[in-house]
This record gives sequence, C-alpha cells and structure tokens, in this order.
Amino acid sequence: MAAPEQFPATRVSARPFYRPLRGFAASCLIGALATDLAYSFTADFIWVDFSDWLVSIGAAVGVVAFLVGAIELLSRRGWARPRLPALVFDLVAWAVAVLDVMVHTRDSWTSVVPWGLALSAIAVLILLVSEWTSRTLRASPAPVVSERAA
Repeated sequence: MAAPEQFPATRVSARPFYRPLRGFAASCLIGALATDLAYSFTADFIWVDFSDWLVSIGAAVGVVAFLVGAIELLSRRGWARPRLPALVFDLVAWAVAVLDVMVHTRDSWTSVVPWGLALSAIAVLILLVSEWTSRTLRASPAPVVSERAA
C-alpha cells in the first residue's frame, strides 16, 4: 500500500489577480480626474498635489495590472483569464496615464489645464470602454461546436 502524499499539489486560484489591481488603478485615475476638475474650477493648489499623487499611483499600479493580466492571459484557461481586446484597451489607457503623469510634472496651472485634464478624461473613458468590452466578452456564450464533421 502506497503512503499518501504529505504535500499535495497546490492549485492556482481560479480568481484573476489582475482585476483588483486594475480596479484600484482605475479608481485612482477617476480620482485624478475629479481632482483635476476641482482644480480647474477653484485654482486651489492642494488639488494639484492630490492629482499628481493619484495619477502617479494609478499609472504605476495600472502598468503592474496590465503585466499581471498579460501573464494570466497566457497561462490560464477558462473564464478567469482576461480577454485580449480588454487588455489592448488597458494598454492604451495605461500609456495615456503615463503620458498624463509626465504632463502633471509641470508647474501648477499648466500641469492640469488643459492637457492634464484632457488626458485624465481620455484615460478614464478608455478604461470605461475596456470594462464594457471585458463584461461583454465574459457574458457572451461559448461557441457551439457541431458534432458532425464536414
């Protein structure tokens, strides 16, 4: 009689790791858009600092989320892996966010109005399209394979 294994093989979780990272990065970019808007209406300098931090953290975590999503796309099977169109939209959004970080390094008013605000809005819109694409692809049924061979 064979002895049972002491350390059974561990299974990789079926939950994707990129989704919480992507959600955190997207929230930071949405917050950066809100603080950009607040600064453009009030010209209070504290909003520039908030916006700088939020867009920097959002871009950094977003790049990490994209890398994790690309690894999960290549390594996982089934429903938990990210879809390629959503990852392409995420790549574009994070590229825009990195460009937004560079624009936010300027001095006060020119760091936000007009290009910082525009890039923040574009990044958020691309992330919304990415999320919509991701949800649409997850909701679509798997293709039906016919049993008859042609």
